[in-house]
Amino acid sequence: MLGAIMGREHVDGITRMRQAAEVLLLSDGARALAIIEAVTPALVFKGAALAELLWSPGERNMTDVDLLVDAARLVDARRSLTDAGWTLVTTPGRPVSSRYFRAFSVKSPRGSLVDVHAHVAQRLRWPVPTHELFARAVPFRLGGRLARRPCNEDALLLAALNDAKDDLLPGGSSVEDIARLIACGPLDWAATVERARRYRVTVATWLALERARTRFGAQVPSDVRAALRPRRAPALAVVLGPGYEGNAALERFRRVRQAVMGSLTTDSPPRFLVSALAWGAARLADAAVAGVGAPSAQRTPGTRDAPEATPPAWGRR
Repeated sequence: MLGAIMGREHVDGITRMRQAAEVLLLSDGARALAIIEAVTPALVFKGAALAELLWSPGERNMTDVDLLVDAARLVDARRSLTDAGWTLVTTPGRPVSSRYFRAFSVKSPRGSLVDVHAHVAQRLRWPVPTHELFARAVPFRLGGRLARRPCNEDALLLAALNDAKDDLLPGGSSVEDIARLIACGPLDWAATVERARRYRVTVATWLALERARTRFGAQVPSDVRAALRPRRAPALAVVLGPGYEGNAALERFRRVRQAVMGSLTTDSPPRFLVSALAWGAARLADAAVAGVGAPSAQRTPGTRDAPEATPPAWGRR
């Protein structure tokens, strides 16, 4: 009995810590939003836009708040935050590729991380027009402050892209976000399918919906599944078989996995190739600027880098 009580108190203590951390993060995210919106409109997306809508306090894993601004005002947004005392987080040795991704990270005076983007995904791979997301945005509250987030249909598509960007590996919350969005209320499925096709994100959307259905019992209409089902579905079923998740070899040979999964999860494989080549060219330019040999990289081709605490094992000297 005593052990059960102590165990419950331990769990309750962890829950309270997670809730406090989330309150701090979302509060600082709201502060960043207020600073940026003094110079340009901004949209909250990814986890911070869905945490209070779909999850209990402290339940969803979050390490940052993601904000979206117009590409032409990205520099203004960065300047407004640094002028307000926020610290720009940079990746040493990557001056060219960091600019290529059209995004930046800042830390608040209290240590919270906020990422500001000009695009919601790799723009060469998935051409999602940000102005449409702004036009359909809906109000919500971020850390007690009135803000805007993508509508539920757009949020579903963005969660699917976030899952595909990470090669469909476990550990993220995007698929469960989708399952909870579906359970939260009626979705305009016709609009979702139309946008997925127009933005060329049908493969990523179909995969995410299938994973939400099989893992969390999401009720996805059969006609939606049929409309989005890609011709390469059999190949995806083979690659994403039982041995995919948790396979140490896939983590070790990351570049091989990225090349295979990147081409399979992109509606237009040539777009993935162009995105990968652009990423490679930026990394070579980084190496030339730094005057060193071939660079090491940890992120998927075409994605924005996050600060690295330590280099990947295969890149260490």
